[in-house]
Amino acid sequence: MKRPRRNHSPTFKAKVALEALKGEKTIAQLAVHYDVHANQITAGRRSFWRTLREFLVWRCRKRYGSGTDPRVARENWRTHCREGFFRLRARALPRSERTAMIDQGQNRT
Repeated sequence: MKRPRRNHSPTFKAKVALEALKGEKTIAQLAVHYDVHANQITAGRRSFWRTLREFLVWRCRKRYGSGTDPRVARENWRTHCREGFFRLRARALPRSERTAMIDQGQNRT
């Protein structure tokens, strides 16, 4: 007899997607552990990244404005959002690692 269709709660989906993002277990292991198909886990993980990207773009546009001129909006995006993200990621590193990165960049010539 056929099993009835299961409806997973958003909490369950988020839990499984976060487990997949951690990368401690393979998708196949997670599928067996949570009794779902591997494609569902992959779709959940993809959905998470898409939603995160949309949220970050929305937040950046809201903060710096889209403006009437597309060139101004594009320049605001470059300066504040995209490049700002990399600056913040660099600040997360310890000072010794940041100075080592700078020293390596200067020694390339």
